[in-house]
Amino acid sequence: MEALSLCENLLRDETDIAVLRERAHIYTIMLNHDLATIDWKTIIGTDAYNASDLYLGSESAIACDQYALAKKWLITLIESDAPTENWFSSAAKFYLAYAHMMEKEWAEAETWLSEACKTEASLSLPIPGVGWATAESLRKEIKRRKNNQKQD
Repeated sequence: MEALSLCENLLRDETDIAVLRERAHIYTIMLNHDLATIDWKTIIGTDAYNASDLYLGSESAIACDQYALAKKWLITLIESDAPTENWFSSAAKFYLAYAHMMEKEWAEAETWLSEACKTEASLSLPIPGVGWATAESLRKEIKRRKNNQKQD
């Protein structure tokens, strides 16, 4: 709490992106993803954001069920020059697949999961608010939800 108070004091007079990043991290540690997402929105709304901001912001957005926002930031990240075909870009695609699944966009979810697995076949990530998921477990969950929707 002391770190949060320090950030609040520093932000009282002006918006400092570095301090906002720290506060967003603190909110995330506190599992207050709604407030973290507000800070990420402010950061990403400036010219000073970076690839890490997009990635961490999307994690917070997913944790508070703001899937459209998470998708927007993940697409921006994937389309930017920052990620190359490595674990980082695979992780972004994995989260994008999850966000599409949560919005019942099955084809997009399957496509992005396949893209994520091209460089990291054994990808496993924590889904904020859910727990760890492997590419295989996410693939099965997409299929299960898709089939359940067809039966409804």
